[in-house]
Amino acid sequence: HPYFRVPLSRRSQADDCIVRLPVTKQWELADMLPTGRVLDWPQAQEFAAGVPFRALTLDDVFTGLQFEGTRGSASITDPAGPRLTISWDQTCRELVVYTPPHREAICIEPYTCVPGAMGLAEQGLDTGLRVLAPGERVTTRMEIRIS
Repeated sequence: HPYFRVPLSRRSQADDCIVRLPVTKQWELADMLPTGRVLDWPQAQEFAAGVPFRALTLDDVFTGLQFEGTRGSASITDPAGPRLTISWDQTCRELVVYTPPHREAICIEPYTCVPGAMGLAEQGLDTGLRVLAPGERVTTRMEIRIS
Protein backbone atom coordinates (compact mmCIF):
# COMPACT_ATOMS: atom_id res chain seq x y z
CA HIS A 1 0.00 0.00 0.00
CA PRO A 2 1.64 3.27 -1.05
CA TYR A 3 1.53 5.60 1.96
CA PHE A 4 2.93 9.08 1.48
CA ARG A 5 4.09 11.07 4.47
CA VAL A 6 2.69 14.59 4.71
CA PRO A 7 4.03 17.18 4.64
CA LEU A 8 6.50 16.34 1.91
CA SER A 9 9.02 18.89 3.25
CA ARG A 10 10.01 19.93 6.76
CA ARG A 11 9.09 23.54 6.05
CA SER A 12 5.32 22.92 5.88
CA GLN A 13 2.44 21.61 7.89
CA ALA A 14 0.55 18.50 6.74
CA ASP A 15 -2.77 20.36 6.90
CA ASP A 16 -1.56 22.85 4.29
CA CYS A 17 -0.68 20.23 1.67
CA ILE A 18 -3.10 20.03 -1.27
CA VAL A 19 -4.36 16.62 -2.40
CA ARG A 20 -5.82 16.21 -5.88
CA LEU A 21 -7.87 13.11 -6.66
CA PRO A 22 -9.50 12.50 -10.09
CA VAL A 23 -12.64 10.75 -8.79
CA THR A 24 -16.32 11.15 -9.66
CA LYS A 25 -17.95 8.16 -7.96
CA GLN A 26 -17.63 6.18 -4.75
CA TRP A 27 -18.39 2.58 -3.91
CA GLU A 28 -20.77 2.35 -0.97
CA LEU A 29 -19.07 0.37 1.82
CA ALA A 30 -20.45 -1.89 4.54
CA ASP A 31 -17.97 -3.37 7.01
CA MET A 32 -15.20 -1.93 4.82
CA LEU A 33 -16.29 -3.85 1.70
CA PRO A 34 -18.18 -2.51 -1.32
CA THR A 35 -21.90 -3.35 -1.31
CA GLY A 36 -22.21 -3.14 -5.09
CA ARG A 37 -23.80 0.31 -5.11
CA VAL A 38 -21.86 3.08 -6.83
CA LEU A 39 -22.74 6.61 -5.72
CA ASP A 40 -21.96 9.95 -7.29
CA TRP A 41 -19.19 11.69 -5.35
CA PRO A 42 -20.56 15.15 -4.51
CA GLN A 43 -17.07 16.64 -4.07
CA ALA A 44 -15.76 15.52 -7.46
CA GLN A 45 -14.98 19.03 -8.71
CA GLU A 46 -13.27 20.05 -5.49
CA PHE A 47 -11.19 16.86 -5.41
CA ALA A 48 -10.15 17.34 -9.05
CA ALA A 49 -9.02 20.90 -8.30
CA GLY A 50 -7.30 19.97 -5.02
CA VAL A 51 -8.40 19.82 -1.38
CA PRO A 52 -6.34 20.75 1.69
CA PHE A 53 -5.20 17.68 3.59
CA ARG A 54 -6.79 19.14 6.75
CA ALA A 55 -10.23 18.68 5.10
CA LEU A 56 -9.72 14.97 4.37
CA THR A 57 -10.83 12.06 6.50
CA LEU A 58 -11.07 9.17 4.07
CA ASP A 59 -11.22 5.41 4.06
CA ASP A 60 -12.92 5.01 0.70
CA VAL A 61 -12.97 3.18 -2.60
CA PHE A 62 -13.49 5.55 -5.51
CA THR A 63 -14.30 4.89 -9.14
CA GLY A 64 -15.31 6.96 -12.14
CA LEU A 65 -11.70 8.03 -12.44
CA GLN A 66 -10.85 10.85 -14.80
CA PHE A 67 -8.06 10.17 -17.28
CA GLU A 68 -6.00 12.55 -19.40
CA GLY A 69 -5.48 10.52 -22.52
CA THR A 70 -4.60 7.06 -21.22
CA ARG A 71 -3.22 8.15 -17.81
CA GLY A 72 -4.88 8.90 -14.50
CA SER A 73 -3.05 10.79 -11.80
CA ALA A 74 -3.40 12.04 -8.24
CA SER A 75 -1.06 14.41 -6.47
CA ILE A 76 0.05 15.88 -3.17
CA THR A 77 1.44 19.41 -3.34
CA ASP A 78 3.48 20.75 -0.45
CA PRO A 79 3.24 24.57 -0.41
CA ALA A 80 6.89 24.93 0.66
CA GLY A 81 8.40 22.21 -1.41
CA PRO A 82 7.85 19.35 -3.76
CA ARG A 83 4.87 17.88 -5.51
CA LEU A 84 4.33 14.13 -5.52
CA THR A 85 2.36 12.65 -8.41
CA ILE A 86 1.20 9.06 -8.66
CA SER A 87 -0.02 8.06 -12.11
CA TRP A 88 -1.42 4.89 -13.62
CA ASP A 89 -2.79 3.54 -16.86
CA GLN A 90 -6.40 2.59 -17.65
CA THR A 91 -5.88 -0.92 -16.27
CA CYS A 92 -6.59 0.68 -12.88
CA ARG A 93 -10.15 1.91 -12.64
CA GLU A 94 -10.54 2.18 -8.85
CA LEU A 95 -8.69 4.30 -6.32
CA VAL A 96 -8.49 3.50 -2.62
CA VAL A 97 -7.70 6.51 -0.44
CA TYR A 98 -7.07 6.36 3.30
CA THR A 99 -6.04 8.98 5.83
CA PRO A 100 -4.81 7.23 9.00
CA PRO A 101 -5.89 8.63 12.37
CA HIS A 102 -2.32 9.79 13.15
CA ARG A 103 -2.66 12.34 10.28
CA GLU A 104 0.97 11.92 9.21
CA ALA A 105 0.33 10.21 5.87
CA ILE A 106 -2.15 9.47 3.13
CA CYS A 107 -2.55 6.26 1.19
CA ILE A 108 -3.43 6.70 -2.50
CA GLU A 109 -3.65 3.31 -4.17
CA PRO A 110 -4.81 2.57 -7.72
CA TYR A 111 -6.64 -0.76 -8.00
CA THR A 112 -7.39 -2.84 -11.08
CA CYS A 113 -10.67 -3.98 -9.53
CA VAL A 114 -12.79 -3.19 -6.53
CA PRO A 115 -11.98 -4.95 -3.22
CA GLY A 116 -14.24 -7.98 -2.89
CA ALA A 117 -14.54 -8.15 -6.67
CA MET A 118 -15.08 -11.89 -6.89
CA GLY A 119 -18.19 -11.91 -4.71
CA LEU A 120 -19.68 -8.87 -6.44
CA ALA A 121 -18.89 -10.28 -9.90
CA GLU A 122 -20.86 -13.40 -8.97
CA GLN A 123 -23.84 -11.05 -8.54
CA GLY A 124 -23.34 -9.83 -12.12
CA LEU A 125 -21.77 -6.50 -11.15
CA ASP A 126 -19.01 -4.83 -13.13
CA THR A 127 -16.14 -4.88 -10.66
CA GLY A 128 -13.16 -4.72 -13.00
CA LEU A 129 -12.30 -8.33 -12.19
CA ARG A 130 -10.22 -10.02 -14.86
CA VAL A 131 -9.85 -13.76 -14.99
CA LEU A 132 -6.81 -14.75 -16.99
CA ALA A 133 -6.53 -17.97 -18.93
CA PRO A 134 -3.38 -20.05 -18.46
CA GLY A 135 -0.51 -18.24 -20.17
CA GLU A 136 -2.49 -15.01 -20.57
CA ARG A 137 -1.13 -11.84 -18.95
CA VAL A 138 -2.01 -8.26 -18.25
CA THR A 139 0.51 -5.48 -17.94
CA THR A 140 -0.05 -2.25 -16.06
CA ARG A 141 2.17 0.70 -15.34
CA MET A 142 2.20 2.98 -12.33
CA GLU A 143 4.64 5.75 -11.63
CA ILE A 144 5.48 7.85 -8.57
CA ARG A 145 7.25 11.12 -9.32
CA ILE A 146 8.49 13.93 -7.10
CA SER A 147 9.09 17.28 -8.76
